[in-house]
Amino acid sequence: MLNFYRDNPSCYRSLEAFISDLNLISKMSPKAAVGYIRNVMGYDSFLKEEALRQNTTFDEYKETIEFFVQTVSKCRTIKMAIDDLNILKLKVDYENKNKSQDREGKIGLYTLHSSKGLEFKNVIIIGANDGIMPSNKAEGREALEAERRLFYVGITRTKQNLLISYTNKKNRDKSRFLDEMNINYSSISSE
Repeated sequence: MLNFYRDNPSCYRSLEAFISDLNLISKMSPKAAVGYIRNVMGYDSFLKEEALRQNTTFDEYKETIEFFVQTVSKCRTIKMAIDDLNILKLKVDYENKNKSQDREGKIGLYTLHSSKGLEFKNVIIIGANDGIMPSNKAEGREALEAERRLFYVGITRTKQNLLISYTNKKNRDKSRFLDEMNINYSSISSE
């Protein structure tokens, strides 16, 4: 990478600084490394900007980081932290596998992304409005196609009953994906 950026002094210096940071972090405990990444390298600032872009709060990201730090705080090396995280992942996977076997009579809440590969007797998709599905952030043909595929993932999770809801308030139009589906649907008004 250094050779690639040799003719671009600004990028070259940034890459050198990054390599230096990685070398320094590799000698730290996991807890100290996370602190360095957050404070010295500016990861917290990046997450605050990302939270604004994603219309969420920094606290959501901060909770995840704090859980991670708590999980690896007793580890002296990064290898120990990776081993502990892998064990934790196996435990979570095992618990989730056992939970998923007893779904009868229960309701699960999933994002469209997390529903991939799963099937359900009944599926309810809420918020099928332009601006939500597809998102306002889906700019360009590729982004719109990705949103269309994601919507398709959601509707194909059902074995029997599919209910899709949208609102006709707040100047929101129903999702253009609904018209593309070529099915009969009815509108229920609460007015």
